[in-house]
Amino acid sequence: NTLTAISISEVKKLIEMLSNGKDIPYLGLRVVTVTDKIAADYELPKGIFVKEVLLDSPAFEAGLQNGDVIVEIGGEEISTIDAYEEKVLALQPGSMIPVIVNRQGMIEYLRLECCVTVGILQ
Repeated sequence: NTLTAISISEVKKLIEMLSNGKDIPYLGLRVVTVTDKIAADYELPKGIFVKEVLLDSPAFEAGLQNGDVIVEIGGEEISTIDAYEEKVLALQPGSMIPVIVNRQGMIEYLRLECCVTVGILQ
């Protein structure tokens, strides 16, 4: 069994959007921040590590993959979960947004751009 706890401050923006009749932007990613320690321990670039790309999600359709490290969304550098969540919640469903990732290649990480059409959380 897994227990997950979240604070009201983490969902306040979502509640506010829903109560105002707004759609919740959705990319379909489960992510974690690559801290300095994680970057050093696992030789990862700093950014947002993609733990999972959900099947049939906007991110999946755009070609993002498990293990990618997001470094930029819509021209804005992203390096923490807070910045990622803030940026995603500010997106407009239906809009196309460039997402820059570092993807592990044969020798080094390669910088790639994926264009994601923002979905709506169902």
